[in-house]
Amino acid sequence: MDMSDIQVETGYLRGYAGQLDANANHALGKLSGYCSTHCKNYSGLTSVLYPTRWPAGWYADMLLDVNRVAGNGLGNDARSLREAAGNYDRADNDAAERVWAVADIPGKYREKDVTVTRSGFSGGANLDLAPPPDRKDAQSAKESVYELLGSINDIVKHFTGIDLLGMTLPVVLGEWGALRRIGHAWDELEHAYLRLANDLRDGMNTLSGHWNSGGPSGKGGASRAFDYRIREGWIPAFEALGQACDLAQQVFETIAKQYELVVSQLLLGLNFYVQRIRKAFNGLVTSVNKAKFIKNLVLLVSSVKQLIEDAIRILELYIESFKQMFEGLAAAIVYVRNFIRGDFDQLAIQQGSPIPRVQPS
Repeated sequence: MDMSDIQVETGYLRGYAGQLDANANHALGKLSGYCSTHCKNYSGLTSVLYPTRWPAGWYADMLLDVNRVAGNGLGNDARSLREAAGNYDRADNDAAERVWAVADIPGKYREKDVTVTRSGFSGGANLDLAPPPDRKDAQSAKESVYELLGSINDIVKHFTGIDLLGMTLPVVLGEWGALRRIGHAWDELEHAYLRLANDLRDGMNTLSGHWNSGGPSGKGGASRAFDYRIREGWIPAFEALGQACDLAQQVFETIAKQYELVVSQLLLGLNFYVQRIRKAFNGLVTSVNKAKFIKNLVLLVSSVKQLIEDAIRILELYIESFKQMFEGLAAAIVYVRNFIRGDFDQLAIQQGSPIPRVQPS
């Protein structure tokens, strides 16, 4: 079809509309299902790690909301593209009627034209997301705690009233490997969003060669406006979401490493004091001053108690920083969501390109 400055093959508009619909309905739906299943899987986040459930779930819910908004937006753009195709076809038909009304065309004449196709468009991004592997990082620490304290806990509790095993178990009952498992899920989502952005780019590259429309004052027509919306709107938006997922993965991995380090240091301290406690018990049989023995034992056990309390306090501080990091990341998610849904009042303070470019990894 050629109308002055307009060159368009409407089958390609409908083909890309189908690709947008596939991403809106299937690809984003798959991402949301994966996020709900794996990023909100809190198994293992118990005891001291229980408070990490709130930022983990809250951040995942924000991403699910963005997916919903994005699905609606892509669907609307697909409908607009089909409407544009219909308008072009109707304009061509109207022009044809006028030409037939004045032209003296032989009845046997047939138009020599290339069949309009929809080739080059995908059925949506191919998102094959692997489930995150299960982790049992805390298992060896649990075994070490039982080995160190299990044999002396009852007698220590008898002499001092302090339950060392009961104090320590909350630290190792939480599975910090679960943080790595959830982080792995966010890593999968990162690459999936980048594949989705690339899918939109590839489809737009195909469409661009079959749609070119002029516009007022040389600004370009519908094709240029739509090209801008895809290349400067949707593609960088999904790349930004990929980056947000990558940052989430790094936060989960960081807190897991910090937690593991504190537990390792705690086990070293326990090993040191438990050896001294056992030595003290070995001397109990030959001791002539039982009161002095009990006093020394209480001092040792109190040191272990302080060691455990300090470790828990440090872990609680790490978990609090974990929450704060996600509060910071949330601003990026909200920003992308507002941009996608066209909430420009919320973006009024921003200057230049609304979504920063992110280099795919």
